[in-house]
Amino acid sequence: MNTKKNHIVEPSHGKPLLMDFRLTVGQKDLPLVIFIHGIKGFKGWGIWDLLGERIADAGHIFAKFNFSHNGTTLEHPSEFRDLESFGRNNYMLELEDLEAVISHCTSHADIAPAWDGRRITLIGHSRGGPICLVKAAHNPKITKLVTWASVATFDYAWQETKVLADWKENGVMYRVNSRTKLAMPLYYQLYNNYFQNKEYLNTESAAKDLSIPWLILHGTDDKAVPDTAAKQLLAWQPSASMELIDGGGHTFGGTHPYDKDTLPAHAELLIEKTISFLNR
Repeated sequence: MNTKKNHIVEPSHGKPLLMDFRLTVGQKDLPLVIFIHGIKGFKGWGIWDLLGERIADAGHIFAKFNFSHNGTTLEHPSEFRDLESFGRNNYMLELEDLEAVISHCTSHADIAPAWDGRRITLIGHSRGGPICLVKAAHNPKITKLVTWASVATFDYAWQETKVLADWKENGVMYRVNSRTKLAMPLYYQLYNNYFQNKEYLNTESAAKDLSIPWLILHGTDDKAVPDTAAKQLLAWQPSASMELIDGGGHTFGGTHPYDKDTLPAHAELLIEKTISFLNR
């Protein structure tokens, strides 16, 4: 198995990001699977490595990466050391990051020779879900989509008028990391960026336009993103497949740090369903 961590990718906006990839040495014509984390997430979180190993062992190239503005740094890829970048993040930057990773994986000498040149699957967790959905709707190279515990829209966090008004007045709102208790800033530029690109970032339109296979997986006990989000996505694209994991939470039993070599029960169901979909 060929595994490389903290591979540098340079998006066109100029702020580099780190990517991991895993593939079986000597194999050819492998599909490419790219995993996208959510807000307050990073590529080395909890069970993501174990899930990636399973996907690679099932005959795929597996890649995951840190968004350039997710708050981690090149020197500390699993710690939120750059809260200013976190606050300056926005959806168009994340889409640019993802495009750079797709281009890198499909052209780099360490990865491209093993790729089959055709199949690319995006897997998005939580807020990474709509990033993958919009990218899949706009990039014809994407051939499959999987969303895990995905939100349905990009504006999910500011549905209340007072929240938006306070955010505009103060210029910043904070999201507390439940694990570290760190208050992480979101500057009002995130809303401005969303509003300026609202049509492009319309997940309802993206879902309705999607013509590739799509698997929607969600836990029924998700306290962060209720499974109504999955049902909304399915309502927009009835040809998608949705499976609810009974009792599953937002991270399907995964925690950080995670030092076991076996997956939690709900994550095991998640990866079994995902691999079955990937191999169809």
